[in-house]
Amino acid sequence: MDRRVSYWQSSTQRVRVSYSCTENTKSFVDRNNKTILKRNNHQQTQQSNTITCNCRRPSECPTDGKCLTKSVVYQAEVTTTDNDKIQTYIGVTANEFKTRYRNHVKSLRNRKYQNDTELSKHVWKLKSENRPFVIKWSLVKKIPAEVLEEKLLIMKGSKKYLLNKRSEIFSKCRHVM
Repeated sequence: MDRRVSYWQSSTQRVRVSYSCTENTKSFVDRNNKTILKRNNHQQTQQSNTITCNCRRPSECPTDGKCLTKSVVYQAEVTTTDNDKIQTYIGVTANEFKTRYRNHVKSLRNRKYQNDTELSKHVWKLKSENRPFVIKWSLVKKIPAEVLEEKLLIMKGSKKYLLNKRSEIFSKCRHVM
């Protein structure tokens, strides 16, 4: 076996390197590429394994299988079935949408929480008038938790059809804490 040895010498020390012991460039590049590909595959596996809905009946998910999405602006359209009038409520949550949705459901079912949101106030008014209605939920936009997109959408919304109060624009957000 041919062992070539190289010497490198500085003014203070002498280093001896054997070429047969060091790895070649190809094996270094191959190992590096393998590490990068493994990391990318792991990230793709994590993304594909992310659960977006855990509803018992996925067909009844309020957001078409995306209820576990975090940091979103959402919308509830309340349509009265007797005159097809549509009122819109816009909200934001830093938590999963489903957590916020359950709080809305609580305020829509229990009269003692009827003043929790403008949406619940409107729905309880419809219930007291015995007017049939349907609520359609949708996710408007995924946002970083710090962005106050809800306030912008409230400002842009038509006052005639929007359930949110303009005073909500200037109030501190209760849901992003």
